[in-house]
Amino acid sequence: MMETILTSVFPGSGVTSVSDIPGYLQRKLKELEQIASEMAAYSSPAERAMKDGRIGPSTVGWDTWGKFGKCMIDPVTGRFYSTTNFSSIRTNTCVCKGKWMYEVTLQTSGLMQIGWATLSCQVSLENGVGDSPDSFAYDGYRVVKWNGPASKYGEEWSAGDVIGSCIDVDEGTVSYYRNGKNLGVAFRNIHQGPGFAYFPAISNGPREECTANFGNTPFRYPVQGYLPLQDPPHLVLQQSAFLVQCINQLLFYAPPDVVKNDKTKILSADTIKLIVVYHILEQLAPLLHNTYTIAEVWLPFLLKISAHPREGDQPALLKMFLEMLWSCMEDNDLKVSLELTFAQLCSSYAATPVTTDFQQQIAYLRLTLSLLKHPQTRKLLLLLTPFKEKFVLLMHVRQPQDLSGVLCYVWWDNCPVPDHPDVSKEKFQPLCKKLQQNLFSKVDVITCL
Repeated sequence: MMETILTSVFPGSGVTSVSDIPGYLQRKLKELEQIASEMAAYSSPAERAMKDGRIGPSTVGWDTWGKFGKCMIDPVTGRFYSTTNFSSIRTNTCVCKGKWMYEVTLQTSGLMQIGWATLSCQVSLENGVGDSPDSFAYDGYRVVKWNGPASKYGEEWSAGDVIGSCIDVDEGTVSYYRNGKNLGVAFRNIHQGPGFAYFPAISNGPREECTANFGNTPFRYPVQGYLPLQDPPHLVLQQSAFLVQCINQLLFYAPPDVVKNDKTKILSADTIKLIVVYHILEQLAPLLHNTYTIAEVWLPFLLKISAHPREGDQPALLKMFLEMLWSCMEDNDLKVSLELTFAQLCSSYAATPVTTDFQQQIAYLRLTLSLLKHPQTRKLLLLLTPFKEKFVLLMHVRQPQDLSGVLCYVWWDNCPVPDHPDVSKEKFQPLCKKLQQNLFSKVDVITCL
């Protein structure tokens, strides 16, 4: 029977005993590494520059030699804080063809000019990105765009906004997004060809701060067709997906209560599962230190098992899996993975578009509630430094972005009688009640939190 369980978790692997698991997992991860190496699109940075137009190191960050003015920068997080009248900075990577983007999270809401610039862009304490030819910027403080002279564009921004800056060098356009909303094409007919390569570049006014993400972590609001300047860790994601799939098969496989081995000792199904998951987590734990793994593989998996039929006031599978994590993972690995998971959970909750049924938001809230109901997990999360800061995001009930699909027409007392048959009290009030019930279901979960 043990062989049956292992075959279900590792189909076609030849694993027939728990002692076979470490060797099999290591071979499989090595195979994925070999496949990734053979499928590498480019043999060198020079070849890549010729083919897709990206020029620079594999890790994208601020170029400390390309800054102007007094400012504080963090090459790891992308933080940029100005202490002078106008500070400017650019990245260590540029593009000369193709479609590329980066995101900027605003820590303050004041004077900032976010965009793209060539090496010929001249900056000073008075002039920044967008104030000279071949540099382009969006300024949501003054609600304008800059390429020499300014003109009206976009929306007024506020602290906490995520600004997407997109360039299509082939089409010669620069566009911007605010919290996923397309603000439209800001610039057309930007220069192309030999000698023109564009760097992500930002200028900040005094005491203004923002954080740039060039693809070092998953975008909050990715734009279809546009690539991050830094490649996602494809190999890590493939290896993580394989290991998480093994855990998935383990959790959803229902073995009998006990299994007899060849020496007639009785092993419980829970013991077998614990042994198997220990070997899987041994390989997976280091990969859970990566934000991409958390966002693309780990969090979707936790959302899936948290939706499984409940046992009392907690999902049965999630409760069992949390016990496994605490039994099998090293303390530091567990701390890092839970901290990244909670941060990503809060960020995903805040960034997910709101629909009228609030289903995705409710799923994130229920997972949070289940994590906090597990005593050991709750204790660790409460000790994390950013817990209070992140938890506030879960307390905000955003309204749906577009109510037109639900309330196509509005009715109110004493409104003129329209010709349209859908505009009536009898049809309008049930729609309002349905929307209200969906909102209350979300508020109920927040109340529990």
